[in-house]
Amino acid sequence: MIFRTLRKYVSRRTLIGICIFAVVALALFVATLVHSYSDLNRAIAETDRLDPGWRRDDLIAALPTIPDEENGALVILKAHAIAEKNTKVPSPVWPDDEMIELEKHPEIQAGDAYRDKCAKAASDGADILPLLLSLRRFQTGRFPPLPGRDATNSLAVSRQKEMNTVRKTLAAHMRNGIESGDPATVVEGFCAAGGFGRSIGDDPCTVAQLLRASAVWEHLPLMERALAQVTFSERQLADLARELEELNSPPWLTDMARGKRAMLNVDLENVRNSTSPQVVASYSGATSISWFTPYLTWSPGYMRTQQAQMLRLMNRYVDDISQPEPERTARLAAWRGEVSKTTGLVRDFLYHAETQNDYLLWHLATVRTTLVGIAAERFRLRHDRWPESIGELVDTKLIGMPFDPFDAQPIRWKVVPQGRVIYSLGTNRIDDGGQRFDPHGQRLDVVFRLFDPDKRRQPPRPLKATGPGDPAILDESQKPGKE
Repeated sequence: MIFRTLRKYVSRRTLIGICIFAVVALALFVATLVHSYSDLNRAIAETDRLDPGWRRDDLIAALPTIPDEENGALVILKAHAIAEKNTKVPSPVWPDDEMIELEKHPEIQAGDAYRDKCAKAASDGADILPLLLSLRRFQTGRFPPLPGRDATNSLAVSRQKEMNTVRKTLAAHMRNGIESGDPATVVEGFCAAGGFGRSIGDDPCTVAQLLRASAVWEHLPLMERALAQVTFSERQLADLARELEELNSPPWLTDMARGKRAMLNVDLENVRNSTSPQVVASYSGATSISWFTPYLTWSPGYMRTQQAQMLRLMNRYVDDISQPEPERTARLAAWRGEVSKTTGLVRDFLYHAETQNDYLLWHLATVRTTLVGIAAERFRLRHDRWPESIGELVDTKLIGMPFDPFDAQPIRWKVVPQGRVIYSLGTNRIDDGGQRFDPHGQRLDVVFRLFDPDKRRQPPRPLKATGPGDPAILDESQKPGKE
C-alpha cells in the first residue's frame, strides 16, 4: 500500500534510490554500533591486562587497613578538635605588603612588628603544636568515613577545615623560627609538614593526591628565606634534605594517575547512560567544551568510542608517569602532544588532567630547586665556597642529578652578584633566565635563590612595594637584555 502511494508521486528510479540509501544508512548505523562496542571491549580488555584491579571500586577495596597507631589522619582530627574546643584555631600571617616584600627580598631582616605578628600566630597554635610535630614520624594516614557518605566520598577533600588548622599551625611555627633565627624550629616544622602530607589520605582520587603534595606548598617557599636568615648545621640541613628527597619521588604519582583514569571512566559511563546534554556539560566541566558537544552523545556509538580512546590515553599516562627521570618527563611531554590532538569529550575530559599535570610538575620543580639549594649550602659549609655547578654537587654525592620536570634537562644554575640562582622552567616551558615573574605578574621560572654569607640578614629597612613583576634576581644587571 505504501509503495503504491509513493509511486503516484515519485518514479521507480527515485524509489529504488531511497530504498538503497535507507539500507546503506542502516548498515552504517549497525556497523558503527558494532565497531564502538568492539572498540570499547578491546580497550577495557587491554586495561584489564595492563593493570588488573584498575576500576574505582577495586582501587578502594585494595586500600590496606591502617592501624590507629599508624594513622596520621587521626592525629590531625584530634588536633583540630582540641583547637576548636579551646577556640585557639591559629590565625595565619596574612600576606600584607610587608610580607610580600620580605618574600621578594629574603636577605633583609623583618621589623619588630612583623616578628611580633609571627610570634603571635605561633602562640595561637601552642596547645596543639606538640601533637602536630609528632606527624613527622607518620608514613601514612586515612580519614575515617564521614556520616552518610560512602568510601568514595570520605576523602581528604572533605576535611579542608581540619587540614587548614594543621597547615596554618605548622606554617606559623616555621615562620616564627625563621624570624627568630632558630634552626631547630624550622627543621621540625618542615619535617612535620612532610608527615602531614603523608597523613592526609592515600585515597584513589586525583584531588586527594594533589592535596598530599599541597601540604608543603606553604612551607617550601619559606626555605629560601630560611637559608638567608638562619644559620643551620650540616646535620640539620641533612634532615631537611631527607624530607625533600621523599617529596621528590613520592609514591602517589602513580596512585594519582590510576585514580584519575578510574574516575574518568566512571564519569564517561555516567554520561553514556544519560540522555541529558546538561549532564555531559556538568561532568566534563572544561572551559573548552563546544556547545554542540553534549548533543553528540546521541550519535550511535559516539560515547563508547570516546570512552575507549580515553582509556587508551590514560593507560599510556599511567605508564608514562611511572617511569624514572628523565624518561618520565620526556614521555609526559609526548603524551601532552597526543592529548592536544584529540577532539570531542575526550579532549574536554582530559583538560583537567593536563592542568593537574602542570600543578604536579610545578610542585616537583619547587622541590628539586629547593633540594639543590640545600645541597649547595651543605657544600659551602664543607668547603667554604659555592660549588662551580650542580655537577660538582652530584660528584660529591650530596645529590643525584636533578632533572627539570618541564623539559627533562638538568636544573639550571646561575651566578649572580648576590649569590646563586637555581631555577627550573615554568609552565610556559621557556628559559626566562631565572625570572620568577614577568612585568604583568605572570609566573615564569620556578626559582630558588642562595645568598652569599655576607649578603644575608641585612638590617631591616623600609621596603617599597613595586608590584608583582619584580624579578627573582635582584640585581638590575641580571635582567633579560642586560647581560
